[in-house]
Amino acid sequence: SITSHDRSTVSHQLYFCSKAIAIPIIFNQIIAPQSQPEMLPKADEFQARAEAATARALSASNPAEALGKSLTEADIPKIFDGAKSFAALVAARSLCTTDADAAAAAAVASSAPSSTAEANRCTFHKASDPTRTSLLCARSLLMEINSTEIPEAASGDGAGAKVSEEQQLENDVIRVVWNGCVNKSKEDKASGIKPSKALGRRSLLLAYPHVLERIKRGDVSLPAGVDTDEAMAFFYEFGRLLKPKDGNDKTEEDDDHFLIWSLDGGAAELNRRRQRRTQRGKEAAATAEAEAKAKIASALGSVTDPSASSVTIEELPDDTT
Repeated sequence: SITSHDRSTVSHQLYFCSKAIAIPIIFNQIIAPQSQPEMLPKADEFQARAEAATARALSASNPAEALGKSLTEADIPKIFDGAKSFAALVAARSLCTTDADAAAAAAVASSAPSSTAEANRCTFHKASDPTRTSLLCARSLLMEINSTEIPEAASGDGAGAKVSEEQQLENDVIRVVWNGCVNKSKEDKASGIKPSKALGRRSLLLAYPHVLERIKRGDVSLPAGVDTDEAMAFFYEFGRLLKPKDGNDKTEEDDDHFLIWSLDGGAAELNRRRQRRTQRGKEAAATAEAEAKAKIASALGSVTDPSASSVTIEELPDDTT
């Protein structure tokens, strides 16, 4: 955990150290070594050694470096894998959607003005090949993610909401590492250093509002031949699934978030769904059995109980006298 002393130390390092040293230290120590050559030109040796020495001096008491490493090493699945899983989910959902389902969904959307692409589940019903369409949308989304920088002036949770000092510190580290990946990718496309490959959901939570804003402004070219509303529903739903429903990790409802971002690839979520469906089946069977027994008991009671009979027997008068 980060103590108040650590926060003070890192804040000083991030905000008051020279950016020419502080920012390269965080990025170079975490990401850049993956793509740097073993031998450096002599002209760069002094600068590299200076940065390395400064990094070693700071790393002993710098939780920002530990946080940066956790973002790149412990935060899995990576964004690229999450996007692939979401594309597969949408493709499977689209292939299972019938014409009747699509018509019903369209009727609901038209009757409820608040039901827009921002709230709808994505289904590529209009596409002749939902699998290919889903992959095309995932590719466009990843390209936009890898080219979007987090503004330095950005604060809060990515959407402008205020956060704690500790969370703001984490956001600052995410911004430095994320933008370092974006810039490195622009400088050397062959390096393979991209936000989608190096970082995970934790970082994307801060960056995605900026990604989505660029998409809504039209800064990204949608895949050719893909319906605009369906493509936008793809981008919106991917953003919603970055968080579990109601922020609860133990929801009793089916939640596609866990199919995409769980370490087990959604196995536990699928097992929970099977258990819930089995339980609902047992409850429905028990209810039906109880109702049937009640009807049988009612029917038998009306036969055996004379008071329940609708036939009235009257004694005839004696006419023999």
